[in-house]
Amino acid sequence: MEEFFHQNQTGIKKRLREKIRAQIRSLSPEEKERSDARIFRAVLSLSLYQRAKVVFVYVSLDWEIDTHALIKDALSSGKTVAVPKCLPGGRMEVYRLDDFHQLKAQTLGILEPEEGMERIAEGSLELALIPCLSCTRDGIRLGQGGGYYDRFLAGTPWIDKVALCRESLLSKNLPCEEHDVRMDAVLTETAFLRRKEQS
Repeated sequence: MEEFFHQNQTGIKKRLREKIRAQIRSLSPEEKERSDARIFRAVLSLSLYQRAKVVFVYVSLDWEIDTHALIKDALSSGKTVAVPKCLPGGRMEVYRLDDFHQLKAQTLGILEPEEGMERIAEGSLELALIPCLSCTRDGIRLGQGGGYYDRFLAGTPWIDKVALCRESLLSKNLPCEEHDVRMDAVLTETAFLRRKEQS
C-alpha cells in the first residue's frame, strides 16, 4: 500500500512539473523581467535578509527567478554568500562565493562552484533562498524532482527556509511526501507568506 501511494504521488508530481514548466515557458521576457525585479525588491525589504550575515542562495538559470542581482547585492552589503554544489548520490554542499568568476557551467548549464573554493559549514547558515517550480501558500514546495534541496534542508532545520515563487505559479494544493521539506515561508512579487506555526 505504501509503495502504491509513493508511486501515485510520484506520478502526480511528474504531471504537475510538466504543466508548470509549460506555464513558465509561456512567460514573455518582459513578464519575467518585471516579476524578477519585484521579487528582488521584496527580498531586500525582508528583515530576515537584512539581519542575515550568511545567506544561502541558488544561482539561477534563465527560466528561474533571477538571483544574480541578489547575489551581487548581498556581496556588496558585506554578507557571506553560500551557493550550492550538487554531488553524486543526491548530496549537496555549499561554498563561499566572492565573485561570479568563481562559478563554472556544469551539466545543463548550471553554474556551480569551481574547484578550490572555500566550503562553508552548514551550521553558519542563517537564511536559505530556495528555488521552486511551484509552492503552496503554506510552504509545500514542488522542485525539479532530484531531491537535492530536500536532503540538504532536512539536515539543517535551524535555517530560515524561504522559497521564491512567482505569484502566477502558486498552487492551492501540492502532493507532499514524508521526505519533502516544508518551507518556513514563501515570497512572491506581492506577499511574504509565513507558515502559521512559524508566525
